[in-house]
Amino acid sequence: MKPVTQELLRQAAAAFDFGLPTGEAERYGAGHINDTFAVWAADHSRRWILQRINTDTFTDPAGLMENVTGVTSYLRREILARGGDPDREPLNVVPTREGKPYYTDCEGGAWRAYLFVEGTVCLQKVENERDFYTVAETFGNFQNQLAGYPAATLHETIARFHDTPNRYANFEKALAADVMGRAREIGPEIAFIRAREADCHVLMDQLAANPLKFILFIDDLSFASNDDNFAALKAILEGSAGGRAGNIAVYATSNRRHLVKETFTDRAGDDLHEADTRQELMSLSARFGLIVTFQRPDKALYSQILLQLAKQYQLPIPSDQLITRGEAFAIRAGGRSPRAARQFIEQCRAGVL
Repeated sequence: MKPVTQELLRQAAAAFDFGLPTGEAERYGAGHINDTFAVWAADHSRRWILQRINTDTFTDPAGLMENVTGVTSYLRREILARGGDPDREPLNVVPTREGKPYYTDCEGGAWRAYLFVEGTVCLQKVENERDFYTVAETFGNFQNQLAGYPAATLHETIARFHDTPNRYANFEKALAADVMGRAREIGPEIAFIRAREADCHVLMDQLAANPLKFILFIDDLSFASNDDNFAALKAILEGSAGGRAGNIAVYATSNRRHLVKETFTDRAGDDLHEADTRQELMSLSARFGLIVTFQRPDKALYSQILLQLAKQYQLPIPSDQLITRGEAFAIRAGGRSPRAARQFIEQCRAGVL
């Protein structure tokens, strides 16, 4: 990302509804992913966190902030119900002056803001057993509070984050390129990771060795047209030098017909054998033996889906209001779909909408 200029910072701070006139803004913390600043009120009575999201890492800021606002709103209600302090225990998102959860600057950068929680510390590393215990207790409490949250409504904010074989392969690629020339300085760390390479695919190894049968379900599978990382999944579906596991079936859902982003320029490219290129792009989807296509529903069918889901979840919302609000949600979600209907109903059930 480009460096944050004072003008970008000023514009971003002015975009949020802090409720008070603001003064100076200064860099805050030691984070290395996002650009974080503390913004003071003009009278120094309070401050807020203002953060430019790293869109190289979080490529879908809209989905990311939908996750954040959904989870934090839910947590706030849970904390209130348990007699906690909703201003200190959860994150509290500060909306923009337009009522949105994030702001897009003139360069396309995405910004968000939170209430600053005074009287707290952020540890950069664990110093003692008490720190370990406190973190574990806090994280466990966080998970307990979210036990009833509709997880299906969350967006995947970092694609293939838990795909450890792929992450190890990317590590080796980065190591071979050594763009910054730092590999020679971290020999012990490199050796540590390489010694544990087998741990990256231990799950698939265990599944293959088990006499039981398994279904591996992948939701929202999608690749860029120039992403060759789907080779690992092709090997799982068709087998590689190690052979194909006979007790694993892979199910996947995707919003793309062939799992890969396709454009008209793919047809008019400068490849010598353009048909081969197109076949390669479609080769992954071709490895699935059965493909079921769900067409986009019209208004009548979408309304029927909403009504049936509301009946299933026992939502006490009048039908006319349900359909009107569901249509509005579909517009924000990119169009009518069974998934949009389910996400809308689950968020209504959780009290998010």
